[in-house]
Amino acid sequence: MKRISFSGKIDILSFGLMAVVLIVIGIMGNAFSDNFTGNACKTEARICDIDVYTERNYKGRKVRKHKVYVDYTVDGIIYDHVLLDNYNSSMKVGSVIEIYYNPKNPGRISKGDKTVYIFAICGGVFLAGVAVFKIIIARKKENGQQEQIRNTDDYQAR
Repeated sequence: MKRISFSGKIDILSFGLMAVVLIVIGIMGNAFSDNFTGNACKTEARICDIDVYTERNYKGRKVRKHKVYVDYTVDGIIYDHVLLDNYNSSMKVGSVIEIYYNPKNPGRISKGDKTVYIFAICGGVFLAGVAVFKIIIARKKENGQQEQIRNTDDYQAR
């Protein structure tokens, strides 16, 4: 019977830990997002500018980045060329989008996307994978012990 090596146990623990970290990031990110949007007011904004630039990632490859700027009005005050917190490919200059703003500080805005859920979902998939792997190992171990007992009984019967 093949036993799980120490490094195999480390791999299982590291995947389990990574899963828990991803779940926590997803939950905390969602809580922070809900905290902002829960107290924020919704308004429409017009995309006035999208700056496209490149920078190098950690591997040294060039990566295309975007900064989105919007114009919007709150209580008759025009906020011009305010940086938005995210970008997606459907955003075009001149498009009208919904944003959330802080009523105490209308210059603080957010798109209010719930993309942080993806971390929790990935963490859940990792955790399920670890659980399935542990079940498979436990069953193999159980079957191996039963086979070993049968072989011992056959030997003693001779």
